[in-house]
Amino acid sequence: MALKIAVIAEAHADFRVVSTLFDRVVMATEGTPNYIREDSEQLEAEREFCALEEFDERGFTARSRIKSMHSGFGRGGGSRFGKGLGNDLRDTEKCVKLAVKIDDPIDVLILSRDTDGVEERQESWRTVQDGFAAEVDFKIILAGQHCKLEAWLLNGFSPSEPAEESRLAELRQELGFSPVTQAERLNARSHGAKKDAKRVLECLTAGDFAREETCYAEASLDTLKTNGAKSGLKAYLEDVEAECVPLFQ
Repeated sequence: MALKIAVIAEAHADFRVVSTLFDRVVMATEGTPNYIREDSEQLEAEREFCALEEFDERGFTARSRIKSMHSGFGRGGGSRFGKGLGNDLRDTEKCVKLAVKIDDPIDVLILSRDTDGVEERQESWRTVQDGFAAEVDFKIILAGQHCKLEAWLLNGFSPSEPAEESRLAELRQELGFSPVTQAERLNARSHGAKKDAKRVLECLTAGDFAREETCYAEASLDTLKTNGAKSGLKAYLEDVEAECVPLFQ
């Protein structure tokens, strides 16, 4: 029976990145059974990305749906964790509670979310993860992008031609740091701002979607871990390896 992996993400782009990276880790880890590592089609048969709602065939649940979905189960009382960590804690707690209530049990819940520069979000996610870990029958994996999803893509960028080398050098000069190895410092919230991760990624890749995809689909996992030590990417990759790969055995 296929491993069921429910994903809650802000948008399809986030789902595409976290699911691709999940598969890459599984295929690259020695603990994964050989029959899967030797045939990617076997992985397709052994795991299924899904939404929390049966009718949603996108493979993930949009985080914007959580509030209305949760209201369908009644008020359910307040948060067990108090109010000290902001609204994100309550919303994340709702995600886990919804995953517990669905009819078709899951094996893994991936919570994808960017910090948008709000440090307390990371603390709230870990609080919920730790608080429910011993109570639920599925693994809770955090895919927390600091500060934006684009930071993870930048972590995997490597110039492939002189034009890209030139653009990277110009950005390093403009920013005063490398947007590849220190992407977590791109914390601007205004689109087009100097430290806007979206602007920097678009500049480096010349707005080429296929080029953006290579950053997370082709860069070595070791490179992604090294460059993503402070963006949340390293933690996500290591959690998938430690918590999810054993489920395939």
